[in-house]
Amino acid sequence: MSSNPTIKSHQELLSLSGYEENLTITPLNFSKVIAEYEIRDAELKCCLTDEHGKCGQGHFHGYVIALNDGSLSIMGKDCAQNKFQAHENVMSSIRLFKKTKEAESKLGRVQDYLDRKDEYIQRIKDLEELIKSVHSGYARLNFELGEDVIKELNRRYKAQKPNILVKTFRVELEEDDEERLIYQATHKIGHIPHLSLFDKRELDIPDRKVKWLNEALRDAVKLFDQIIDGQEFSPAELRRKTGAILAQLDSLDRFENDLKQTLKEIENFFTTDPISLCYLTDGHRMQSRMAEYTMRFRGISDKTSAVFLRQVEIHFCTKLRCDRIRADEAGSYW
Repeated sequence: MSSNPTIKSHQELLSLSGYEENLTITPLNFSKVIAEYEIRDAELKCCLTDEHGKCGQGHFHGYVIALNDGSLSIMGKDCAQNKFQAHENVMSSIRLFKKTKEAESKLGRVQDYLDRKDEYIQRIKDLEELIKSVHSGYARLNFELGEDVIKELNRRYKAQKPNILVKTFRVELEEDDEERLIYQATHKIGHIPHLSLFDKRELDIPDRKVKWLNEALRDAVKLFDQIIDGQEFSPAELRRKTGAILAQLDSLDRFENDLKQTLKEIENFFTTDPISLCYLTDGHRMQSRMAEYTMRFRGISDKTSAVFLRQVEIHFCTKLRCDRIRADEAGSYW
């Protein structure tokens, strides 16, 4: 199974053995499509002929046609559909040529990967180490933040609400010395860094992806060994086999970049001061958990989480000129 490369010049077309200009093509003398041309240095005339005469459509892109006597002629790329619409053998030959050319193109791309097989084997091994680092990063996120905080961050991710908002209040004392909170305003005090990390992704998918990449590389080697041994494949079979191989190998760069980006985001999360996350919610357990994490981040070990949270509240109250603050758990699209 082979087809000629695309012809790019008029001179190249003229040099084909058996080619003559203006040779009539009819359903009776048509044999098969043998090549494609895309020529810009001359306008060619389609030689398809029916009961109405020769097509003669001027064009730059078309097919080289082998006639039954071995001579060659040309037809425009779209002329057969209009001129020989009823003659299935012509259309079938064009479809077969296109499928063959597509299969050969994919086979050539698979060969490009095999020419650098050792490089890709090493890259896949490196991906395995990268995946281990990502797994370790997520394990640390779960350990540092805890299940409740992770769930809340996932809820925020689904709602696409990355901002940390607080409601500010001033305090008025009632006659019985009870405090009454008077709402003032809602303020943004920070945002959740790299919220997409908390999309509840399936962490076993990268491991499966590495398995598929290794299988694709092995299938590529096997396919070329079969071809070298003389095994023949139809264009449809070759397109199916090469398509499955390329679907994996073509995605390697994107997969690698996604892993590196995820690892970078995890690293950035752990280098971002999490103090505003103390107001992710008003829930006592989650606030205490985030206070403990923030103290570890800041190297504070001589305070309880309750004392630290009160200091955080005083800090934000001073900044926002209020007496009390509360988490705005509804979040915002700000």
